[in-house]
Formats: sequence, C-alpha cells, structure tokens
Amino acid sequence: MKHSHPSSRLAWFQKPVSLLAFVVLAGAVSASVFAQNFPNKPVRMLAGFGAGSGSDVMVRQVSAQMASQLGQAVNVDNKPGTGSAAAVAEMLAAPADGYTIFSADNGVMVYNPALYKKLPYDAAALAPLGVMARAPLMLVTHPGAGFKHVRDMLDKAKTAQPKIAYASPSVGSPFHVAMETFKKRAEVPFVRVPFGSDAAALKDVVAGQVDLAVIDLPSALPHIKSGKLQVLATFANRRVNVAPDAPSVSELGYKDLEAYIWQSLVVPAATPKDVQTRLSNAMQSAMGQNAVRKNLSDNGWEILSSDAGLTSAFIAVDVRVWHKNIKEAGISAD
Repeated sequence: MKHSHPSSRLAWFQKPVSLLAFVVLAGAVSASVFAQNFPNKPVRMLAGFGAGSGSDVMVRQVSAQMASQLGQAVNVDNKPGTGSAAAVAEMLAAPADGYTIFSADNGVMVYNPALYKKLPYDAAALAPLGVMARAPLMLVTHPGAGFKHVRDMLDKAKTAQPKIAYASPSVGSPFHVAMETFKKRAEVPFVRVPFGSDAAALKDVVAGQVDLAVIDLPSALPHIKSGKLQVLATFANRRVNVAPDAPSVSELGYKDLEAYIWQSLVVPAATPKDVQTRLSNAMQSAMGQNAVRKNLSDNGWEILSSDAGLTSAFIAVDVRVWHKNIKEAGISAD
C-alpha cells in the first residue's frame, strides 16, 4: 500500500484552516469598516413614554445633541404603554446595527423582570450604553382635593368613600410600582385609574379629575410652580427645593422606598461593539454640553452620564432594592 507523506497530509488539513482564518479575518475587517462608516443614515430612538412628558423633553434634547456628534439625525419615536414591552420587542426585532436604539427607563431595566413570570422580551438581549439622567418621583395632588399635607391625606384615605383614586400610566412603570409599594406600606386602599401614558395621567390630575398621582419632578415642575399641583411627599432621599414643606418618604418612616425615574440608552446585545462605543460616546458627549446640563438641571433632572460598565453596576443596586419591594408588595404585571 502506498502511504502519503506526512507533509502532504498536513497540507491537506491546513487548507480548511486557512479558509476559516480568511473568513474570520474578512468578517472582522467588514465589521470594522461598518463601524467606521456608522452612521450613514438617521438613527431611530424608540421611547416607552408619551410625547410631552418630562422624559420625552429630556431625551429629545439629548438626541438633538447626539445628532450633532454623529452627523446624522436621531429621531425619537414614542411607543408608550405595556410597561414599554412593545417598544423593547420592536427594537429587538430590528437589525442589530445601531440604527434602532431604545431609551429604557428603570421599568424596563429593573422592574419588569420582577413583575412578569414570563418576561415578554429577553433581558439578556439588551446591552446598556449608559444612563443619561434621573429625577425623583413625587406624590402630587390638585388643590381642589383639599388635603392639607400627606398625613392628612393618608388619614382620610383609610375611610374615604368612594376610595381615593390615583392616576397611573402602564403597569410596571416606575410611577405605578412606587405608588403600589407606598400603598402597601401605608396600608391604604387607593384605587388605580389606568392611563395610556404618564402625560395623560398628569393631565387629569391637574384638571381635578383624579386626586392623586406619582409623577416625575420634571413633568410636575411647571404645574407646581403655577400652583396647579401640590406636592404631598417626595420619593427622593431628601426634600426638594421646589416643595420644601413636602416630606420625603424616609421622613414618613418608609425605608428603602426612594424612587426615581431614570433613562438609559440600550441596543440589542448583538450590535457590533465599536458601534455601541460610538453611540455611548455620543450620548456622554451630549450630556456633557453646558447648555444641556443647565437646562436639564433647571428642569429637575440630575445628570448621571455614564458608560456601559457603570450603568450595569447602577442597575444592580436598583435590582437589589426594588425586586425585594415588588415581592413584598405583591405587585404583578401578569
């Protein structure tokens, strides 16, 4: 029998290896070229909140500055409701190329995994780019409700007929979770009145149609200043300047109940790393602009501009506190 020379057998095995190396190298070069050319068309930013809300105003300012950094338009597309699950699913269904991004609040990144037995999207498929800013949540009422202060409201709520109602956007939103947790801790039978967005909920409280709401400070601020809203309590870790007479939830004796609305940017995890870095850098640069920082600060936002690593650590802290709160309050989105 004729045997082939070992060197010829080695050469035979080397052919597919060389081909594989070529394919891998070609893919790496292609991804690198794609990242260098990104973006060459407008970027779509999906948002799970309503147009005109405090988060919407903030994100539109940041997106405009990001557009300057990227050299392409960044268009905000509002998709409120269903705990932002529909907006998340829409982003994940789009190509993972950086042209569809999502402004994700703590409802998406923290609360939903504890609220759904079966999460309507894969949380592991989301890659954070950074947190932009946060704002404290406020318990507000309209002057016609006749509450002198928060303890007066709580005393009346325990026996009021009909029961005192609160306006709330979608189940699983930070506003809904904070109010339901407060309701459980305070042992009062508030009734939830659902709305399609936080802006719609706030509108009916200002109009006196519903007595209470938990809302973010930037959304409430113009109405607080005009006297159309009264702050009963703040979910921040301290009192806020715009309502110095309203106690924090900690002062009321409710520990680990500090609650904020915060907005981050996320993309599908399969998005090329160079593209993720490009978007993250553009976001952080936008947040660093003096005009943006002043405007957001004046309107109740606290700048938290961070990269992906710091965002993951930030999320982990909230998960530890709020998954426990949600479980103890028995809140579910199912």
